[in-house]
Amino acid sequence: MAGAKVRLERGVLYRFGARCDDDCDDLDLLLKDASGRVLRIDRDRDYEPGFDFRPNWTGEYTVVLELARCDAARCQVGASVLARY
Repeated sequence: MAGAKVRLERGVLYRFGARCDDDCDDLDLLLKDASGRVLRIDRDRDYEPGFDFRPNWTGEYTVVLELARCDAARCQVGASVLARY
């Protein structure tokens, strides 16, 4: 699944979260750096993955949602990134 680019500031604590609809029971959430290296991942079998992350550098990162299991032809998914100052 394609990712969404986000700009994160060094030293700020961020909360990443995602959710899928009732037809989905396994959604995975990944955070990658600009080179594609996975920095954080939540692959637990759930429909609300999430994690905290504090970057060591300011720059562009990629948030990726992977729909591991969907019981319908289409499932709706969404993600959020919140800064904690």
